Amino acid sequence: MTAVTTVAGLVRGVRFLTPLGELGDEQVYASNACWYAHSSKAICGLAREGNLEHPPLGKWIMSLPMHIWGYTPFSQRILSVVFGTLTVALLYLLARLLLRSTLGATIAAGGLAVDFMAIVHSRVAMLDIYLLFFVVLAFVFLVLDRNRLFEKGRSGGTRPWRLAAGAAAGAAIATKWTGLLTLFAIAFLSFAWEDHRRRDRKKHLLVTLAEQGPSLFLTFVLVPMAVYATTFVGHVRGALVSWPWIEGSWLNALWERQAHIFSFHAQLIWEHQSASPPWSWPLAKRGAPFIYTPGDSIRTVVDTGNPVIWTLSIVVLIYIAFRWARRQDPREPEGVLLGGFVWAYPPWLVYSLVPFLFFTWDRSALFIWYLLPALPFMYMALGYVAMDLVRKKIGRVVVAGVALFAVASLAFYYPVLTYAPLSRGALDARMFAFDNCERRDHAPFIYFKKSTVNGSTRFEKVEEPAAPHLTPLGWCWLP
Repeated sequence: MTAVTTVAGLVRGVRFLTPLGELGDEQVYASNACWYAHSSKAICGLAREGNLEHPPLGKWIMSLPMHIWGYTPFSQRILSVVFGTLTVALLYLLARLLLRSTLGATIAAGGLAVDFMAIVHSRVAMLDIYLLFFVVLAFVFLVLDRNRLFEKGRSGGTRPWRLAAGAAAGAAIATKWTGLLTLFAIAFLSFAWEDHRRRDRKKHLLVTLAEQGPSLFLTFVLVPMAVYATTFVGHVRGALVSWPWIEGSWLNALWERQAHIFSFHAQLIWEHQSASPPWSWPLAKRGAPFIYTPGDSIRTVVDTGNPVIWTLSIVVLIYIAFRWARRQDPREPEGVLLGGFVWAYPPWLVYSLVPFLFFTWDRSALFIWYLLPALPFMYMALGYVAMDLVRKKIGRVVVAGVALFAVASLAFYYPVLTYAPLSRGALDARMFAFDNCERRDHAPFIYFKKSTVNGSTRFEKVEEPAAPHLTPLGWCWLP
């Protein structure tokens, strides 16, 4: 674990202050983190707290170094490097608990250590690396509870690891709402394991609900809600001792903030140059260029993935699904691997196909980095299969070949992940399969405008003339 974590820290930490300008959405999150630390327009460039579209926890964590070093690129990004590196160590621990194999854990953590997207998000002041940390932490606690459940047979009494899993999921949601998918995953898995222990009893589902329902409700509803609400203390104002439906009460203000978050994200239907459909994410069809500086030496930072390794992991997960269907043994790791992945990625596929199921409009502003919480399960799946392959000589050759390819790919693409200078020829060599960046014709710009009529809230569709559809048609990692 030490070696893998060290490698992760090095590839994330070397030159992490380059470029000094803001990448991606750094300005949005970092300036608000600065406001949390200093509440000063002169320092932060904000007259009041902004970015109300995301919960506060990730920005609050980002603000901690700003109390010491002020509003600087170092203070903005240093905890991204730290949390990104710690996530690799946590994944090693999770895989070791789940797979019970040093090799499997090393491959899983090593895969995340050299993953393109995980590296990029560990070097920028955005929220997603904090989300990933809490996702992995929640599953570490969940698997500790599972092992206690099946090895010691203890279902009742205090369940500290399960409570900790609920709290970690609450922290994930308090970073970004997509942490809800993690909460659903761990709640589903925990209930399934409890039900499996009672499968020989009549009406076992009802028995499980009767015996474990209150504890599950506490763990996966009340605890995450308490953690989530606590992060808003100081960020919404109102009377604490008041009925929640009374205007001016703290709970009413908290509810209004949640309504604002939902309204904002439900209406992101415009196109963005970095957007891409969820089906294309494992293929890394559209990388998200955070910055592109032309010249004699071209520099860029592209948020993308290794399409070969990612696609291979999807194939491996399909194999694991068939294996799980035959055994369905909760003591084996397949259920956690599939449960974690299925709740992290397929909901985006469903959303993009049938958005009305989610009570929102057809949001088109979807980005490849939404796949980040699925990566731990993709790499643990590779580690799981590697454990079987190494039993034969040809399998050991395959595992070594894939590992070597992952490391060599990182060495080759590292410059486009870290803003290193490249000649035009060197950049073209790296983009040979991802340079089909033809733009679409202009099309109307459509959005929904919120209004209140006679006390009733409604959303009116607004169509403005000719705005460019920026998303490329082809396979493109460039701006």
